[in-house]
Amino acid sequence: MAITSPMIQALRAEQKHLGGAIYLIRNPETARVSQASLDYLQRFICHVPPSQSDEVEALLLARRKALAKELYNEHSREAYEQSRNSDRRKIGLALYSGSTKRLINTVTEFARLSLVVNKCGSDELISEPERVKEETRAYFTRLYNRPPPPDVPKPWITTRSVSNVCERVLNEPFDWPRQASITDYRSMLCKGNNKPSPGPDGWEKWCVKALNDRTLEIVVKLHNYMVSHSVFSGNVKDVWASAIYKRGLRTDLSNYQGLQISNFMANSPMTWLNFCLAPYISKIGIIPDTQVATQQGVQTRDLMSYLAGIETWANRHKKPVWCIKRDQMKGFDYLSPQGFHDVIRAYGLPSSIIDLDTAAQSMVSCSI
Repeated sequence: MAITSPMIQALRAEQKHLGGAIYLIRNPETARVSQASLDYLQRFICHVPPSQSDEVEALLLARRKALAKELYNEHSREAYEQSRNSDRRKIGLALYSGSTKRLINTVTEFARLSLVVNKCGSDELISEPERVKEETRAYFTRLYNRPPPPDVPKPWITTRSVSNVCERVLNEPFDWPRQASITDYRSMLCKGNNKPSPGPDGWEKWCVKALNDRTLEIVVKLHNYMVSHSVFSGNVKDVWASAIYKRGLRTDLSNYQGLQISNFMANSPMTWLNFCLAPYISKIGIIPDTQVATQQGVQTRDLMSYLAGIETWANRHKKPVWCIKRDQMKGFDYLSPQGFHDVIRAYGLPSSIIDLDTAAQSMVSCSI
């Protein structure tokens, strides 16, 4: 919210006209100023005593210095008033049974990594720059490292439901790798976040989306090459890892989490796979109707709203309701790539999808 008031606006306008008057005094032959600045200079000269008529420029500079102090004081006073009024509104809403969430101060500013860190697993403080870099690199390496999945039996692969899906897939195979036309690529760019954070290459999605067909054709050719050959050329897979402070001591690296930002072209093949695979999965019926996650056209809030309605009805009519939950405790972030590959093989989808996923996740350089 901008900090302003009628007084601040008047002081800023005077500051602008005062600058034009000083410029006119210093350059009387070539200066071109607004009529407001000229009127301000004439009014100022009328109030100057005859004994100080030769010191008009010095008086204007003194007035500009005093005006800057007045503007600073008025800005500080207005900021304090707005902050106090905002606190009053928050407290008033809380007293009238409103939300108290806004009364809690949360850390919203970016927190840099500490120059002094604790050695992982001990209370030793490290301050040498090289050792701090090494300890930080070791921590994030362990954070992103995934142990190989255990070699255990997978009876779900041979269940009847999986076999039925595999038969439907074999009767109507999924076309992959699939080349993207310029029209298809533009349609894909319209999906998702329009302005995601750019990666190390500096490419931004909205810029690529605004390219003309002749320029976009170069991007589409590179995209089709990576999809067809399951390769990511050069350093296109390089990512940035931004350290985000969570809580606790800032010197303890375990209180930081990482957010990886990848390149636009590195995301393009996997986005195209999801763009083509989502309607096919919905058509074939691979995902059960009772599953909310990854279900096209279904949001989690729809289920939550439905359950909230049932709970309200049960409370009003004093009826007990039992709800059976079937879900895994860990999220998709903990899912091993091998699990995705098992699904591809079990459902009879093209093995080139596995090749593309393996190429996307192998030999990735991460800069912190």
